[in-house]
Amino acid sequence: MLSIFFRKKIRNFIEKIIPLKIKFNNPKSKKIDKAIFVFGITDFFYRKQRWQFLSENFSKKIPVFYIDSNFYPKSRLKKNIFYHIYYEKNDLNIVKLSSDKNYFIYQEEPNIKGKNQIYESLINLINDYYIKKFKFIITHPFWHFLIDFFNKNIFIYDCLDDHEIFKENKKDINILEKKIINNSNCVVVTSKLLKEKIKKINKEKKIYLINNGVSNEFIHLGKDFLMKNQKNNNKKNKKIIGYIGEINWWFDEKKLEECLIYFKNKNILFYLAGRVNNQKINFLAKKYHNLKLFGEISHEKISDLLKTFDAGIIPFKINKFTNSINPVKIFEYFAFGLPVITSKLKELEKYKKYVYFYDEKNILEKINNALNEDNYQLKYKRNNIASLNKWEFLSNKYLKLIKF
Repeated sequence: MLSIFFRKKIRNFIEKIIPLKIKFNNPKSKKIDKAIFVFGITDFFYRKQRWQFLSENFSKKIPVFYIDSNFYPKSRLKKNIFYHIYYEKNDLNIVKLSSDKNYFIYQEEPNIKGKNQIYESLINLINDYYIKKFKFIITHPFWHFLIDFFNKNIFIYDCLDDHEIFKENKKDINILEKKIINNSNCVVVTSKLLKEKIKKINKEKKIYLINNGVSNEFIHLGKDFLMKNQKNNNKKNKKIIGYIGEINWWFDEKKLEECLIYFKNKNILFYLAGRVNNQKINFLAKKYHNLKLFGEISHEKISDLLKTFDAGIIPFKINKFTNSINPVKIFEYFAFGLPVITSKLKELEKYKKYVYFYDEKNILEKINNALNEDNYQLKYKRNNIASLNKWEFLSNKYLKLIKF
């Protein structure tokens, strides 16, 4: 997740690079019987994560319209333009709707005019493609107002975070989320704690657990890498402990600094790849030469970086928010057979044989244990765990829940 400041900067940047003088792509010749609409938590091309992968896999079997979380201000569009499909590949369509303004979904609630214009934009899209049957997958409580316009049976709520605790959401987010939960056909969650939370809100609601996963490409790249480097294990002069993902308030900068100090002169480097929204990490990067920040990198480049790691790390603070997370990075690390040093997150307890849990006192010991691991069978077992959690399998599981 992003800080409010950076999200607004990205929103403004996107408005500049996508011109408003768009041509209306007339789809009248294309008729669609059934379709899935995914209402995004981010714009599709911001970062490749859960709903980017699921949408791509869904589209191999059914048309998908991914609705970006940014909007075109209707006042700046021509009269006959209500939306813009700015990317099409096979049956995957990436759409930007129009509204009275470009709402920031984590903090702003559309007014009546805005809601009506979003509905008008959406219904024009549905009508232009002659879509007879459709399902809506809501990924953030911002989209709650759609329930007021459409039949409740078409809604699925995909809950991937504890939005009530996420600091950047507005204060009444729990009220909006309850509305979606109570009025949706079913709820899909990514972790056991989220399932327990939804159950407390609505005991009668159908709730399904579908965790996060990893791409088939990563699984094969990781296995090939393990086979080619089996004989070179533990022969590197310098060891690299790596992290992939956003660096925000849940990232434990104190534990990181403890490691940086201890391993300062021991040829052990720390690589962090992801947008930094925790300014204390930027300070540490200036202070310690054994910490390197890569910033946000494309999904295509993540595999190359993973190949340089000797171990992965998940240094999250333990709280209600982090315990409800099912981290994508665990499967990315496992795909390349990496030992993982992590705080004791509830969602990772099932993998206790394959990770190195640390507590308040022993993170340095656990890092040494991970770096000295000499068990290639264990690396292959991690890759196998990743293969059981590939997005292709998870998307098929998800599609079975969607009844038209």
